[in-house]
Amino acid sequence: MQSPQGAKLSFDFGFVIPLQAEARPLLDTLKNRKHRDGSRTIYTGLFHNKKVSLIISGCGKIKSASATQYLIDGYPARTYIHYGTAGALSDKLNIGDIVIATQVIEHDVVELFPKKVPPPVHKIFTERLKRQLKGFHGSPLVWGSILSGDEDIITAKRKKM
Repeated sequence: MQSPQGAKLSFDFGFVIPLQAEARPLLDTLKNRKHRDGSRTIYTGLFHNKKVSLIISGCGKIKSASATQYLIDGYPARTYIHYGTAGALSDKLNIGDIVIATQVIEHDVVELFPKKVPPPVHKIFTERLKRQLKGFHGSPLVWGSILSGDEDIITAKRKKM
């Protein structure tokens, strides 16, 4: 696979980050950082001796999916990580915790159809991911379910559903 500039590239990790402010801590620690402009802004460099690419996607599923595909096509990596801030339904999580998905549940699908159906659950193959992330980050990682949806959970009643 080749980059948009024609050079053959291979990365350990590709980061998709919605906001520049969320990317700043990672960008500040990226060694040998290069900035590439094409139709998208891409950063590449070394993080904990791993070759990484990073794209600022903008907010929302469509922008995230588009940015992820852009990295896959032009900056191929072994693993892609969506990195950014999120809320938490669990009282066991704290600000700053890093959550790695063991499964992703599309929580708002039950609201979209008249017939009640269970939300789709996408299992993640965590053993390979655990091996790839070993020693990558100094902070402890929390493994668990991540909810995804277009609906913000802003009330205690909805949180319990």
